[in-house]
Amino acid sequence: EEEPVTEPAADKDLVAEELVAEDSPTPHGYVEAPNLLVKSKSDVTGLTQWICKKCNYNVDLQVDSVECWFCCKSFHAFECIGPYGRDDISPAPKTVFTTTLGPATKNKGVWEKRQGRFLFVCSYCITTQECNRAPSSHVNVTHIDNKTNEIEAKVDGLTDEISTIKQMLTKLTCNAPASSATSESTEAAVKSNMWKDSERSYKMRSLLSIGADSKGNSVPLGKLDQLLIKNGVQVKSTTVTNSLETRLVLPDSKVTEDVIQMFKKQLPDHDVKVVKPKMPVVNLVGLTTNYKENENELVQIIRRQNPQLNELIEKDPTAFHVLGVSPLKKNDQIFKATVRVSNEIRAALENQQNRVFFIRYTCKVYDSFYVRRCFNCQKFGHNHKYCKGVETCGMCAGSHTTEGCNKTLCCVNCKQAGFGPDEYCHSAFSSDCKSYKREQNKLKNSIGYFQKN
Repeated sequence: EEEPVTEPAADKDLVAEELVAEDSPTPHGYVEAPNLLVKSKSDVTGLTQWICKKCNYNVDLQVDSVECWFCCKSFHAFECIGPYGRDDISPAPKTVFTTTLGPATKNKGVWEKRQGRFLFVCSYCITTQECNRAPSSHVNVTHIDNKTNEIEAKVDGLTDEISTIKQMLTKLTCNAPASSATSESTEAAVKSNMWKDSERSYKMRSLLSIGADSKGNSVPLGKLDQLLIKNGVQVKSTTVTNSLETRLVLPDSKVTEDVIQMFKKQLPDHDVKVVKPKMPVVNLVGLTTNYKENENELVQIIRRQNPQLNELIEKDPTAFHVLGVSPLKKNDQIFKATVRVSNEIRAALENQQNRVFFIRYTCKVYDSFYVRRCFNCQKFGHNHKYCKGVETCGMCAGSHTTEGCNKTLCCVNCKQAGFGPDEYCHSAFSSDCKSYKREQNKLKNSIGYFQKN
């Protein structure tokens, strides 16, 4: 039976009919490859066979040939003897072709799902494709030149218009009275960061404390109400602490001094004072040296390499106070510095993308909301040295020490707060403790920088 003849694909850029006759020069001066296969019939069997034009070898199309992707003509792939007695006109050595190139171009074996990974294109088709693309490239270059000239002409015209507008604005500025544009732009810039505006930060709410009298009694709330109404004092909230200290949150710190003087006259037996607002605490992570014994050197390096921070520290030296330096838990070769900063410096750090330039690196800035927890009663807000509560286990909430306990986990704080069994099945010092996170949120809200005004 005759072997089926491979028809050229209709959607290829070049088809076989467009090629020139055998051995004839093309319009580009290129002669077809000598190892091109031609179809003929065997004189013995009468079957169709494919003969290499160069070596007259009867080529097996499925094994020894490779097909051009564009013109669909087949070529003798290997062991075709060239004019110098070697395979100098074969696309590839035999081993490479049979193991890699052949299966890849025919989508066989592991290449079955990788069509297009390797494509063979004969030299004639490559030359033809390049010649066909050349005119379009020339057209594109011409088009770009024309567009460039148009843009240059428009820019020249815009330059003249801009110069005219500048002259008009100069005349208007000289003749017009002082404009409020500058103040408006300043106000807009300030709104983005309230801590750069002393007026806005001064209006932040303040916390007023009225202590217990000499007998240990807190101020009567009824009497307090009468004083607030009589003097027209605005209060956002009122709380009484365990130490019988009454705290009033005033919405505007401008009136704080007047309120203090009023309370001192009306409540002479009680100590009235302003509670100093809590400042932000941050961790500078990424130090490669332990500056625990050289905290001043750490501050000096930061000031020299961070001019914006240095300017704020010069105004207020207490605005940047190093609380300590310690290694990281997961990498004791890297250290973090815990620093209490002013609201203005915290805003400056945010402007620096929460990074501090330090020698050859930058240290990442993280906010720290550390809440003190008692190791004796497991409550928050005090130290075990001053604890007056009942000893409570931090593992199971039992009335015994935490050390050595292997009972079922139970958080005493979450249980007493009314959380369900699934929410208090952890230790009192767990990082997932909802009670601890709630205390952290309280601490965050008590810091002026995180308050919304």
